[in-house]
Amino acid sequence: MKLLTRMPKILLGAVICAGFLLGGSAAMAQGLIRDTEIETDIRRMATPIWQQAGLRPSDIRVAIIGDDTINAFVAGGQNIFLYTGLILDTHDIGELLGVIAHETGHITGGHLIRTRQNMEDASMESIIGALAGVAAGVAAGDAGAGMATITATQQMTMSKLLSNSRTYESSADQAGLSFMERAGYSAEGTAHFLERLAREEMLPEMQQSQYMLTHPLSQQRLDAVEDFVKRSSVGKKEYPDSYKLMHARIKAKILGFTTPQTALRTYKDKTDMPSRYGYAIGLYRTGKVKEALDILVDLQKANPNDPYIQELQGQILFENGRIAESIPFFQKALEDAPEAGLIRIALAHAYLENRNAHNLPQAIDQLNRAKTTEYRTSSLFRLLATAYGRNGQEAQAKLALAEEALLKRDNSFAIYQATTARKMLPESEKAARQRASDIIELAQQYQRQKAKN
Repeated sequence: MKLLTRMPKILLGAVICAGFLLGGSAAMAQGLIRDTEIETDIRRMATPIWQQAGLRPSDIRVAIIGDDTINAFVAGGQNIFLYTGLILDTHDIGELLGVIAHETGHITGGHLIRTRQNMEDASMESIIGALAGVAAGVAAGDAGAGMATITATQQMTMSKLLSNSRTYESSADQAGLSFMERAGYSAEGTAHFLERLAREEMLPEMQQSQYMLTHPLSQQRLDAVEDFVKRSSVGKKEYPDSYKLMHARIKAKILGFTTPQTALRTYKDKTDMPSRYGYAIGLYRTGKVKEALDILVDLQKANPNDPYIQELQGQILFENGRIAESIPFFQKALEDAPEAGLIRIALAHAYLENRNAHNLPQAIDQLNRAKTTEYRTSSLFRLLATAYGRNGQEAQAKLALAEEALLKRDNSFAIYQATTARKMLPESEKAARQRASDIIELAQQYQRQKAKN
């Protein structure tokens, strides 16, 4: 797990590794978190909801925004954004799945937040940045103006941009509740979550959670949800123990990385697995590396095939300059989670930082294989450009830089790099030359779309 922007500066030094990875947008105070375990577990639990909604789970992206705000929204296509503040605020997995089901209702209802240009295949950082740019421009009285930072006033503008009408909210409620019912999930958590929010109604607007501001709650909405729960055939059915464990680990991991001192106080003297996990992360984040690794060794012995414990050990070693030692942990994590593209990227990054020419082909291989699932992760292509450059493959390096620029919607740079790469690539590299042409065409298309807005 890694973090960038609006988090302690210690995190900024290792922006392309495994685990808790947060890639920030210069245009927004919040940053994007990438974490294999969190994303995998949320997707595993939410997939039945998406299937019942008639959506293809592979088409949906879940993004975690590193911010203590309690909020969630959909934007730029079938993308669900969840704030860490909201996840930490949920009391159980039913509450979290209720929020995801509600946001899925917005997707199926077409209540999507649109950005100023086509963002369906952009990186998540670009979507966040585009939304922030629109909000900043609106606050400045110029919808076309992008600003580097967002003030408190502009944050309120952002809230209004993300806000849905009460009609949309009721519609998303009913759709989400229906999806949960058909998936066999109790909606009791949804009612509990909304009941807590309802207590904020009498507070001044500045003291209300962002979720209340962007998802206006009425007594009629709350009554409808509570009535649905009473009539539900699922009733108060318990969620599987495995779901409860995943939820507890997700919260422990987020708390350990984002507020380690709080994690140390919360999990001190607790012996259950999620608590020890969160405590170890808190130790690592406060500089007590040996103590953190000692706990993780014990957890690994009890859970020998847990890829995320292995990944975390690798990350801690990597970020403390013990690159060679980190590689076996990333390799073992990948053996246990072969579909985890982020772990492949981490392993490739370790190969590159190990500064062994023998590792270059392995790094390139791992990065190319990671593209299967992480083709919209811009940092992958930055690493790939570095690897190709060190390996003397300049044309391929420029093509990778073009891919990164396209994901970031830096269209002019994408066109420049792709054009240069196409000129350098031999005629025999037909697939690469075609990809360069595709990048040029797409970047030009995005430029035209942006000009129209």
